[in-house]
Amino acid sequence: MRPPTDTRGLRRVNPGTAVSTTLSVLLIWQLKRYAAAADVSDLGWLLSPVVLLCNLVPGICFEQTPAGWVDTASHSVIMPACSGINFFLICFSLAVFYSISSGRSRPVWLPLCAGIAWLVTLGANSLRILLSIACYRTELHSALFDPAEVHRLIGVGIYYLFLLFFSLLFSRIVTAGERVKISGRVVAAPLCCYLFFVVAVPLVRGAWRQNSVQFTGHALTVTAVVLVLTLVFRGTLNVQSVAHLLWYRQKKQRKNLKRS
Repeated sequence: MRPPTDTRGLRRVNPGTAVSTTLSVLLIWQLKRYAAAADVSDLGWLLSPVVLLCNLVPGICFEQTPAGWVDTASHSVIMPACSGINFFLICFSLAVFYSISSGRSRPVWLPLCAGIAWLVTLGANSLRILLSIACYRTELHSALFDPAEVHRLIGVGIYYLFLLFFSLLFSRIVTAGERVKISGRVVAAPLCCYLFFVVAVPLVRGAWRQNSVQFTGHALTVTAVVLVLTLVFRGTLNVQSVAHLLWYRQKKQRKNLKRS
């Protein structure tokens, strides 16, 4: 007769979580393959809304061509490389991670995660394009940074800042508005997710073979920018938490004085 097995340290796997995880991995993998060969028409669900948002700004008028959308006044082109589909996959992956780690993940969450990631991608990509056009018009570059480098820095900065705020907000969504302490994963999760898609995946796929110097510069620039923004964001959250704690203690002291 076998002795009873101690299962106190084991967690039971939720079937809904297992299904959600499997579907999410398959969907991300398929979208990554889809993006590699997608053209303008294939990425219209990301590009067309961005063009509409950009055209709302006075002085900007993108017109569609076979190669993409062109604004002759600013000499700017929106092409498949500008779709932001990588950022969409990053946001979607982060949303799925939070829904799974919260223990509330179900397959029905996947459309919600995809919808929110799509909206965040449209906002971030539109702002990135508008800022890039503004910098090009004002010739905001120097001997250290050429226009292409400025364009890259703007892209990394805007995308990652949006990702950090998205991480903070979506972590609150999956907790159903409960007041929870901000943990390190609010900044660690977007950092790991962004570097995985932007640096690690291209590295594994051999992007460095085409131009090792260019890829190394890209990887170092991206890593440096996101690390600096992560430290600043985390520091801001710490200051906010301390300020809220001090306010709460003062409020509690005032109540105690009134009672006494």
